[in-house]
Amino acid sequence: MTDKQVQGNINRFICFRMCFNARFYYPVFALFFLQHGLTWEEFGILNGIWAISIILLEVPSGALADTVGRKRLIVIAAICMVIEMLALLIAPMDGGSTVFFLFALNRIISGIAEAAVSGADEALAYDSLKEVGREKEWGSVLEKAQRFTSLAFFFAMMTGSAFYDSNFINYCLATLGIDYSFTAETLVKAPVFLTFLSSLVVLIAALGPAQLATLAPAVVEHPLPATRLDLILVLAPGGFLRKVDTRTRQDMVEYQEKMVQADEEAKS
Repeated sequence: MTDKQVQGNINRFICFRMCFNARFYYPVFALFFLQHGLTWEEFGILNGIWAISIILLEVPSGALADTVGRKRLIVIAAICMVIEMLALLIAPMDGGSTVFFLFALNRIISGIAEAAVSGADEALAYDSLKEVGREKEWGSVLEKAQRFTSLAFFFAMMTGSAFYDSNFINYCLATLGIDYSFTAETLVKAPVFLTFLSSLVVLIAALGPAQLATLAPAVVEHPLPATRLDLILVLAPGGFLRKVDTRTRQDMVEYQEKMVQADEEAKS
């Protein structure tokens, strides 16, 4: 990997992080749900679904990152963000079962996106620096990413709430001499549409980074068994898996030995 490719990965990482967290509808999050006819109870249930989705998928996504590759997980997260925004955009505002289904779909897909991207974007950026011996720059890269992400988040909060307010938008149009006005109902989905545009930028950024050759041969040749063993290695020490059969233990030992051997070969 060249320095140019590494810098491209770093720039895309920062762009991805900025746009992924720029949720223009957050200032009116609860109002948005209620204006689609959902109740406070349904609002609570839907966000409970979102939290459970993240918790259940956090560990599996970490195992998948080591077997299918971090870039693929980042792309999956970006696609999920596009789908979750589309679900909100097409949701009717009548409070029927279709609305609840689409919002539930949004919450589940959002949970998948959060779990998939958790740490994967940072790991890909760090490994890019490590590939060319520039890992000491990681602190400054992370600081820059956090700074720009905070600015993007603040911009999204201000812009999202402004576009939701029909009075503000109509005042701006009148000031510019534009003889047109919006109703409050027309602008309900405006913050979501802005987030949808942001999700397209996220997808473009996710497709851009060069994939690192960080997967060991044992993983490339047998991705499904490797994923299964990675999950066992993560879950068993925490008591999530109470019983691991003898054959699986042997597979775990063989898999770990192949990973160590592959790592030594890569270093040499």
